[in-house]
Amino acid sequence: MPKIIWGDDTSWFFNKKHWYVWAFISNHTVLYHISASRSKTVAEAILEWLEGIVIGDSHPAWNDVGSEKQRCLLHYFKDMYETLADNNSAEFASMFNKLHAILKSAINSGIKYADKDSEVPKSVIIKLQNRIDKLIKQSYTDTDCKVCKASQTRASAAAHIPKT
Repeated sequence: MPKIIWGDDTSWFFNKKHWYVWAFISNHTVLYHISASRSKTVAEAILEWLEGIVIGDSHPAWNDVGSEKQRCLLHYFKDMYETLADNNSAEFASMFNKLHAILKSAINSGIKYADKDSEVPKSVIIKLQNRIDKLIKQSYTDTDCKVCKASQTRASAAAHIPKT
């Protein structure tokens, strides 16, 4: 059984009717499901067996499936860039650049070890987590920085990664 499932859905119009195409992706399988519903019952029914990690957007359909959740980094980057476009504070730009570098390092680590068909070593994960923790511990006056900090604090706490 796969340990990680990526999931997403999008609307689709066919014969003047509104449908949703759901995609469920593991390392070796892709499943598409067409439904008239965007309800969480679709994800729950298809992934009822999953004990692993679900990576998806912020749609509530993903909240009750799998044992752990991870927000899709592409959705996260999209939100960060949209906020950056609307926020011209130097403080947010600095936080954006630091967080962007951390996320890119995480992606590159994932790619590096996936190519070796092995898991990312705990030491690499801890270094990334420490960089996020350092960013979280800073004080911010910018409202968007405070929102981003709160989001990272929740994600960091949910990661259950031991501190050094």
